[in-house]
Order: sequence, then structure tokens, then C-alpha cells
Amino acid sequence: MITTNETELRKCNLCGGEWPLSEYHKDRTLRGGHRYTCKRCAKEATRRSYHSKNADTNGLYGVFASMKKRCYNRNHISYSRYGGRGITICDGWLQAPESFFSWALANGYRRGLQIDRIDNDRGYAPENCRFASPSTNIRNRSCTKLTADDVLQIRRLLASGFPQRTIARIFGTHCSTICNINRGTVWRDAP
Repeated sequence: MITTNETELRKCNLCGGEWPLSEYHKDRTLRGGHRYTCKRCAKEATRRSYHSKNADTNGLYGVFASMKKRCYNRNHISYSRYGGRGITICDGWLQAPESFFSWALANGYRRGLQIDRIDNDRGYAPENCRFASPSTNIRNRSCTKLTADDVLQIRRLLASGFPQRTIARIFGTHCSTICNINRGTVWRDAP
């Protein structure tokens, strides 16, 4: 430990740099003591660990970690829509993530697909989950107002020359949604 101008410096165990004590992360996971690493090295080690686990599970570690954060981390941006309204993860998956990984691989998981709850008022469990494309997953949101039949009707009204604002008022949605349907940027695969 080195002291300069009343600032205590400590050497990082990973990069060897000397940093003020306030710039250190104290690794408490070590048995029998602590290892001091600068915050930059600690963050990099965490990132490498996450990417390693994610690569080992074909991306499913990230899916599971995100699902867990939404349900149990009160500081997560989406907590109010998940854990805040009682959405949980079944005990089997929570206690043994490997069972989630094997279920996912047996039930159609591929990179690019998202986990989707069939019934939005129930939690994450094998009987209530599936893997879906992002567009299908968005349509299953509780705030989605349009159905495939609505989109078909909107396309017919657009083809007959109805103004987009009028159509938006009829269906109780934003004019931008009607515009995006007309452009084909949303509901592309609907009839």
C-alpha cells in the first residue's frame, strides 16, 4: 500500500496498476481473505464469465438470467410488469437452471427466438412457455390492441382509400401503428 498526498493507493491483483482505494472492488468470494481488483478489472472479469456461461449454453444462460432479473430484481426496469405483478419462475427451473436449459432445447429453442408466456397472467413454467419470434412475442403482450383479423381489416380500409387517422380512431390505436402496418414494418406475416 502506498500513500501519496493523503490518498491511499493499492495495487490491483490483476492488471498491476495502482489506484485510489475508492476505485477498487473487494472480491468477497475468496475463502480466507480478500483480493483487491480495480473496478475496471472486476467488470471485465464479470463480463468474461457471463459470456463464457452464455456460450456454453448456446445463449440460454442470458435468457434465463434476464427472466430471473425481470421477476426478482426490484431495480430492473421491467420488474413492475413481471415480478411486481406476481410473475415468478417455477421452482424446478429456479433451483436447477440446467432443467430450464434442457427443457428449452427440447422445445424448439434457437438463437433469435424469445421466451414467451402463453398466458400473460401466469408465471414462467414448462406448461405456460414457448419460444417465439420477436414479432409473435410482441403480439402476445397484454397491451397489444390489434389482432390478426383487425390487421386484415385495416389493410382492406387502407386499400379502399380511408385516411390513416380515421382508421386509427376506429381501432383505438395510434396513427403511427396504422402507418407502420401500411409500410409493412409491423404485422408483416399477418394475413
